[in-house]
Amino acid sequence: MVSRAEGFAALGAASSVKLPADPADPFSFVRRETELIELSSKCLAGSGEVPRVIVRSIAGLADWQAAAKEILDVHAAQREVRAEGLLLRLDDTAHAASLRSLRKALGQSVPTLWIETSLSPAEFPFDGSGSRLVVVKAFAAGDAAAVKAWGEAVAKHDAILAADLDGPTLAALAKDLAAIPSGRLILTSSQPQEGLHATGTYREIVRCATTAKIKAPLWIRATVANAVRLDPGFQSRLIEASILAGGLLVDGYGDFLSCETPTSSAKSLTLAYDILQGARMRQTKTEYVACPSCGRTLFDIQSTTLKIKERTGHLKSVTIAVMGCIVNGPGEMADADFGYVGGAPGKINLYVGKTPIKFNVPQEEAVERLVDLIKEKGRWAQP
Repeated sequence: MVSRAEGFAALGAASSVKLPADPADPFSFVRRETELIELSSKCLAGSGEVPRVIVRSIAGLADWQAAAKEILDVHAAQREVRAEGLLLRLDDTAHAASLRSLRKALGQSVPTLWIETSLSPAEFPFDGSGSRLVVVKAFAAGDAAAVKAWGEAVAKHDAILAADLDGPTLAALAKDLAAIPSGRLILTSSQPQEGLHATGTYREIVRCATTAKIKAPLWIRATVANAVRLDPGFQSRLIEASILAGGLLVDGYGDFLSCETPTSSAKSLTLAYDILQGARMRQTKTEYVACPSCGRTLFDIQSTTLKIKERTGHLKSVTIAVMGCIVNGPGEMADADFGYVGGAPGKINLYVGKTPIKFNVPQEEAVERLVDLIKEKGRWAQP
């Protein structure tokens, strides 16, 4: 973490870029208002929806059957989370048949295929059925004609364009991007703007889009190029993706997320959902809030938390706080749905939100009384 902080500081010291104020309000959360995009009849994306998760294919179009099996196996193993898009690369029309086959194979399981390409609109294989196509295309400031051509192509073929650019490029192409029909455009950046880190690049994209009154959704991409310092091992990839996506999400920026640095689709999918849950943007499993323990703690918080997890770990969209003492516990657990707080030696107080419901419950009974409370409030589900 120290090396990453030093990396951010070095980027700031070396940069001559001076930017206007970020439109986000640091004192209140407001989701950036965007257009809705229909990924499928049952899956929408935009400011009124949860952020959608995109996973990069490891196999790619060189072996479309392996690519299909790869993502379907991940879905089978992780039933509570799903990839709403599969990211692949297509630079050769020789793989057009593979793309058509993959779209058909995944049409009922993965709403969209996101295709990075260097092909022109005339060369791109839009034909076929199944998963909807999102064309991922990088643009430079002088590419107005290309933006217009791709905008017309995606509208004609019922596809979507994800424009890979930075703030100055967006500003230069604003008129042409704004002309793309509603629900056909997504903004993203696969690498930082010169003189900025990736987080600053995304914030500048949002600022320029706001100025140009472009309400296209934002796709956050945790790529190798967007990392500050990518070391070997999954831990580094987790930290880099969290640094990039976390700060943007809590400011209301981000309608899609892809973590593209892990070496397996399963890890990419899990990491994206964990980041969204940590940012309180999409809850797919029980969340636990626990204090680290101190001299005031009135019970063994580690073993107690494990017992509570054993009884409640199957629940969805529930946050449970486990707090060691009555001094700081109620304040620290204020955002939780349910609270388990030490009230006196051997006694537990149980909360619903900020409200204390049961006092001085014997510790040996408290876990089951917590379960009873969850049931009373209609938040329980059978394992």
